[in-house]
Amino acid sequence: MLGDKLLREYRTEKETLLREMAFIKKIEELEDHRAKLEDGKPCPLCGATEYPFAEGNVPAPDEIEQKIEALTKLIDKADEQEAVIKKLEQAETAARKNLNDTEKLETEAANDKKAAEKTLAELKDALTKLRPGFEELKQAVSGKLKPLGITEIPESEVESLLESLRSRLKA
Repeated sequence: MLGDKLLREYRTEKETLLREMAFIKKIEELEDHRAKLEDGKPCPLCGATEYPFAEGNVPAPDEIEQKIEALTKLIDKADEQEAVIKKLEQAETAARKNLNDTEKLETEAANDKKAAEKTLAELKDALTKLRPGFEELKQAVSGKLKPLGITEIPESEVESLLESLRSRLKA
Protein backbone atom coordinates (compact mmCIF):
# COMPACT_ATOMS: atom_id res chain seq x y z
CA MET A 1 0.00 0.00 0.00
CA LEU A 2 2.74 2.49 0.91
CA GLY A 3 5.27 1.12 -1.55
CA ASP A 4 8.87 1.73 -0.66
CA LYS A 5 8.23 5.01 1.19
CA LEU A 6 7.46 5.59 4.83
CA LEU A 7 4.22 7.21 5.92
CA ARG A 8 6.08 10.27 7.20
CA GLU A 9 7.59 10.73 3.73
CA TYR A 10 4.11 10.87 2.23
CA ARG A 11 3.06 13.36 4.88
CA THR A 12 6.11 15.53 4.12
CA GLU A 13 5.32 15.38 0.41
CA LYS A 14 1.74 16.42 1.12
CA GLU A 15 2.87 19.38 3.23
CA THR A 16 5.27 20.48 0.46
CA LEU A 17 2.48 20.30 -2.11
CA LEU A 18 0.15 22.28 0.15
CA ARG A 19 2.78 25.02 0.44
CA GLU A 20 3.32 24.98 -3.31
CA MET A 21 -0.43 25.25 -3.86
CA ALA A 22 -0.56 28.23 -1.49
CA PHE A 23 2.19 29.91 -3.48
CA ILE A 24 0.35 29.25 -6.73
CA LYS A 25 -2.85 30.70 -5.30
CA LYS A 26 -0.89 33.76 -4.22
CA ILE A 27 0.47 34.07 -7.75
CA GLU A 28 -3.05 33.70 -9.18
CA GLU A 29 -4.24 36.51 -6.89
CA LEU A 30 -1.87 38.79 -8.73
CA GLU A 31 -3.89 38.19 -11.91
CA ASP A 32 -5.28 41.72 -11.82
CA HIS A 33 -1.79 43.13 -11.81
CA ARG A 34 -0.70 40.75 -14.57
CA ALA A 35 -3.54 41.93 -16.77
CA LYS A 36 -2.10 45.42 -16.70
CA LEU A 37 1.41 44.34 -17.70
CA GLU A 38 2.63 45.22 -21.17
CA ASP A 39 5.53 43.54 -22.94
CA GLY A 40 8.67 45.62 -22.87
CA LYS A 41 7.47 48.01 -20.15
CA PRO A 42 8.69 47.63 -16.56
CA CYS A 43 6.40 46.07 -13.91
CA PRO A 44 4.96 48.68 -11.54
CA LEU A 45 5.59 46.32 -8.57
CA CYS A 46 9.08 44.98 -9.20
CA GLY A 47 10.44 46.72 -12.30
CA ALA A 48 10.99 43.54 -14.32
CA THR A 49 10.59 43.76 -18.09
CA GLU A 50 9.90 40.05 -18.70
CA TYR A 51 6.68 38.54 -17.40
CA PRO A 52 6.56 34.72 -17.63
CA PHE A 53 3.18 34.50 -15.90
CA ALA A 54 1.72 37.23 -18.09
CA GLU A 55 2.22 35.00 -21.12
CA GLY A 56 -0.14 32.30 -19.71
CA ASN A 57 2.53 30.17 -18.02
CA VAL A 58 0.67 29.91 -14.68
CA PRO A 59 1.12 26.36 -13.32
CA ALA A 60 -2.14 24.48 -13.13
CA PRO A 61 -3.12 23.99 -9.50
CA ASP A 62 -5.40 21.11 -10.46
CA GLU A 63 -2.45 18.74 -10.85
CA ILE A 64 -1.09 19.64 -7.42
CA GLU A 65 -4.53 19.43 -5.87
CA GLN A 66 -4.93 15.97 -7.37
CA LYS A 67 -1.59 14.89 -5.91
CA ILE A 68 -2.58 16.31 -2.52
CA GLU A 69 -5.90 14.49 -2.66
CA ALA A 70 -4.20 11.22 -3.65
CA LEU A 71 -1.65 11.60 -0.86
CA THR A 72 -4.39 12.45 1.64
CA LYS A 73 -6.30 9.30 0.67
CA LEU A 74 -3.15 7.21 0.90
CA ILE A 75 -2.24 8.65 4.31
CA ASP A 76 -5.79 8.15 5.60
CA LYS A 77 -5.82 4.57 4.34
CA ALA A 78 -2.44 3.91 5.99
CA ASP A 79 -3.74 5.40 9.26
CA GLU A 80 -6.80 3.15 9.06
CA GLN A 81 -4.61 0.12 8.40
CA GLU A 82 -2.42 1.02 11.38
CA ALA A 83 -5.53 1.25 13.57
CA VAL A 84 -6.72 -2.15 12.30
CA ILE A 85 -3.27 -3.63 12.92
CA LYS A 86 -3.27 -2.21 16.46
CA LYS A 87 -6.69 -3.72 17.17
CA LEU A 88 -5.59 -7.07 15.77
CA GLU A 89 -2.44 -6.98 17.88
CA GLN A 90 -4.55 -6.32 20.97
CA ALA A 91 -6.88 -9.18 20.03
CA GLU A 92 -3.86 -11.44 19.51
CA THR A 93 -2.47 -10.49 22.93
CA ALA A 94 -5.83 -11.23 24.55
CA ALA A 95 -6.08 -14.56 22.70
CA ARG A 96 -2.56 -15.54 23.77
CA LYS A 97 -3.39 -14.71 27.40
CA ASN A 98 -6.60 -16.71 27.15
CA LEU A 99 -4.70 -19.63 25.63
CA ASN A 100 -2.08 -19.51 28.40
CA ASP A 101 -4.79 -19.41 31.07
CA THR A 102 -6.59 -22.33 29.42
CA GLU A 103 -3.37 -24.34 29.19
CA LYS A 104 -2.73 -23.72 32.90
CA LEU A 105 -6.26 -24.89 33.74
CA GLU A 106 -5.78 -27.94 31.53
CA THR A 107 -2.52 -28.80 33.30
CA GLU A 108 -4.15 -28.36 36.71
CA ALA A 109 -7.08 -30.57 35.65
CA ALA A 110 -4.68 -33.27 34.40
CA ASN A 111 -2.79 -33.13 37.72
CA ASP A 112 -6.06 -33.32 39.67
CA LYS A 113 -7.16 -36.30 37.56
CA LYS A 114 -3.86 -38.10 38.22
CA ALA A 115 -4.20 -37.45 41.95
CA ALA A 116 -7.80 -38.69 41.95
CA GLU A 117 -6.81 -41.83 39.99
CA LYS A 118 -3.99 -42.48 42.45
CA THR A 119 -6.34 -42.05 45.42
CA LEU A 120 -8.91 -44.34 43.77
CA ALA A 121 -6.26 -47.01 43.17
CA GLU A 122 -5.11 -46.74 46.79
CA LEU A 123 -8.70 -47.05 48.04
CA LYS A 124 -9.38 -50.06 45.80
CA ASP A 125 -6.20 -51.68 47.05
CA ALA A 126 -7.16 -51.01 50.67
CA LEU A 127 -10.67 -52.36 50.04
CA THR A 128 -9.25 -55.49 48.45
CA LYS A 129 -7.01 -56.03 51.48
CA LEU A 130 -9.85 -55.44 53.93
CA ARG A 131 -12.41 -57.63 52.13
CA PRO A 132 -11.16 -61.01 53.49
CA GLY A 133 -11.14 -59.70 57.04
CA PHE A 134 -14.63 -58.34 56.56
CA GLU A 135 -15.85 -61.68 55.27
CA GLU A 136 -14.37 -63.45 58.30
CA LEU A 137 -16.06 -60.99 60.67
CA LYS A 138 -19.35 -61.36 58.80
CA GLN A 139 -19.20 -65.14 59.13
CA ALA A 140 -18.41 -64.86 62.84
CA VAL A 141 -21.32 -62.48 63.40
CA SER A 142 -23.65 -64.67 61.32
CA GLY A 143 -22.67 -67.66 63.45
CA LYS A 144 -23.57 -65.74 66.60
CA LEU A 145 -26.87 -64.45 65.16
CA LYS A 146 -28.13 -67.88 63.95
CA PRO A 147 -29.46 -68.82 67.39
CA LEU A 148 -31.47 -65.56 67.31
CA GLY A 149 -33.14 -66.56 64.02
CA ILE A 150 -31.11 -64.26 61.80
CA THR A 151 -29.60 -66.23 58.93
CA GLU A 152 -28.56 -63.44 56.63
CA ILE A 153 -27.01 -60.01 57.15
CA PRO A 154 -27.80 -57.66 54.25
CA GLU A 155 -24.95 -55.10 53.97
CA SER A 156 -27.29 -52.24 53.11
CA GLU A 157 -29.50 -52.84 56.18
CA VAL A 158 -26.90 -53.37 58.92
CA GLU A 159 -28.04 -50.26 60.79
CA SER A 160 -31.70 -51.37 60.93
CA LEU A 161 -30.66 -54.90 61.99
CA LEU A 162 -28.59 -53.39 64.80
CA GLU A 163 -31.57 -51.31 65.99
CA SER A 164 -33.77 -54.38 65.88
CA LEU A 165 -31.27 -56.33 68.01
CA ARG A 166 -31.03 -53.49 70.56
CA SER A 167 -34.79 -53.34 70.94
CA ARG A 168 -34.89 -57.14 71.39
CA LEU A 169 -32.18 -56.89 74.01
CA LYS A 170 -34.14 -54.30 75.97
CA ALA A 171 -37.30 -56.36 75.75
